[in-house]
Amino acid sequence: GVEHKPAKLPLISTLTGEPESVFGSEYWVRQVRESVRFADAVAAAQVQGVTRFLEIGPDTTLTALAAGSVEGTVVATSHREHDETTALMAAMAALHVDGWSPDWTQLLAQYRPAYIDLPTYPFQRQRYWLHSGVATPEGTGGHPLIASATRVADTGDLLFTSKLSTATHPWLADHAVGGAVIVPGTALVELLIPAGDEAGLGRIDELTLEAPLVLPERMPVELQLAVRAPGGDALDGKRQFTMHSRPDGSGPEAPWTRHATGVLATAGAEEPFELTQWPPKGAEPVQLDGFYDRLADDGLAYGPMFRGLRSAWTLADEAYAEVALPDQALDEAGAYGLHPALFDAALHAIGVSGAASGEPVLPFAWTGVELHAAGASSVRVRVAPAGNGAVSLRIADSDGKPVATVEALHVRPASGLNASAAPASGITDAMFTVGWETTELTQADQAQPELFRVLRAGGEAVGRAPADVRGEVSRVLGVVQSWLAEGAADARLVVLTRGAVALPGEDV
Repeated sequence: GVEHKPAKLPLISTLTGEPESVFGSEYWVRQVRESVRFADAVAAAQVQGVTRFLEIGPDTTLTALAAGSVEGTVVATSHREHDETTALMAAMAALHVDGWSPDWTQLLAQYRPAYIDLPTYPFQRQRYWLHSGVATPEGTGGHPLIASATRVADTGDLLFTSKLSTATHPWLADHAVGGAVIVPGTALVELLIPAGDEAGLGRIDELTLEAPLVLPERMPVELQLAVRAPGGDALDGKRQFTMHSRPDGSGPEAPWTRHATGVLATAGAEEPFELTQWPPKGAEPVQLDGFYDRLADDGLAYGPMFRGLRSAWTLADEAYAEVALPDQALDEAGAYGLHPALFDAALHAIGVSGAASGEPVLPFAWTGVELHAAGASSVRVRVAPAGNGAVSLRIADSDGKPVATVEALHVRPASGLNASAAPASGITDAMFTVGWETTELTQADQAQPELFRVLRAGGEAVGRAPADVRGEVSRVLGVVQSWLAEGAADARLVVLTRGAVALPGEDV
């Protein structure tokens, strides 16, 4: 009862090993009973110029047979050890790489694909220079933000130390506020994750940022995180912590600046969430053209590591976003719970949510922060109001599975941040730059030599030992201070040096 018709597509028969167009009942009887001339059929296809072979069947049996004799690409659409979607998409990807593509619009229709513009700037290259690393203790899993972890005798306190700089952690240089490199609040959150694990506490109950942590241009910063032992019924097993910093090498008597305080607690029974329907039905896309340029104009200069916001949508007073690390940082993601640059970029979604105030904001106070999965390099983010001007965040991986939650995050305008408001830390000069200005003497100056006072700093060249140089510089500084104390504001002081030696490529 089956009506046989000529084939519309060119077919090569494995019964004859030749092209065929008519396949009636007799043909199929012979197909069952006679030899299969598979090799001849493949050879005939190659004679006709075929270079790509796709097996459509339950496994990879024919692919294995053809691979040894075919000059070209041989791909199977299914594999008994993989699910159908994975096997099919892997086959399509292999053919796409080889120069042939299916109709992607139809193939991906259920995922609601959208075309996006390529970047208007040149593709970013990956650097292969080696960076000096930070020694990491075994007790904290070799975390890149922790140099040592110590359990203090008698008290039960935990002390974590680190040294931060743009040399040891180059990605920090891409986070500049008001012209100064500021350690992002998300880095302090990340630092608390392994510290909490060491204390058996998986939740940052409270975290309040008190002062910005400014990184000097040429000097590392010594950072300490102190987690106090459990104390009193009031805390109910929770542990308080503080974070302090000071310039590295500033001496044992140098003061510390406190940057953050808070409380660690046992991880809560979080209600499960998923961001699998993506984007949510009814969400409106947000145009992100010029987003980071506008932030730079307002004083938030994010480099490539922190420019992670890829797409965003709004739905009522909520915001949804996709965030990813740049390609050159993908290998770093696995070393962190949630890479601070990726986490910080997730906060940029606040700028397109109903909580946006129209000006850039920075995190200030965190409540209920928990990490559910580590090592993500791209995430989905949901930002929703949490009352009292705060927002909540739900962060998931590319499959919609939970990565992190923030119950409430209070932000404050970036314009209100005083990056030099850390006088006790001794790093206020990090806000200054060194420059030279050439001043020409006017004829009036040359005609009034009494305006100049010359101080002779000894007749012999200073020794080159560091102690000698330091001593002579200190002596000259004392002379300058004394001269100023005399109130000689109407005169000029000239300091003349001899025998200075230039560094390679520099001029004296």
